[in-house]
Amino acid sequence: MREDIPEKNIQWIGVWERLMDPPQNVIGLPLWAEAHGIDAVIWTDLPAKFGGKGKVAPTLEQAVAYLDNLRGGERDLAEQYVRRAPKQIDTIYRRAFEAAFGWTFSE
Repeated sequence: MREDIPEKNIQWIGVWERLMDPPQNVIGLPLWAEAHGIDAVIWTDLPAKFGGKGKVAPTLEQAVAYLDNLRGGERDLAEQYVRRAPKQIDTIYRRAFEAAFGWTFSE
């Protein structure tokens, strides 16, 4: 629901449960889940897309520059999206956004 993914795109929802093989694109998920007492994880598993090109992820610098160039309502929505991501989502992108913009987790 958070990502507003229509049912026809359900294949873009990642699911992992204890005893399943770990997902290739989420390194260390079973260890992280065990350390946090979590038995199942669900996430948005959309492929990277940047600059109108599928399967292309932005560099940290490109991602920060993209957000820095947003204005008004677009920037507000981007900030809300970043801040509302669960605080357990600790990625290099999130750390870069926190450093550049001060966008820390908020409920």
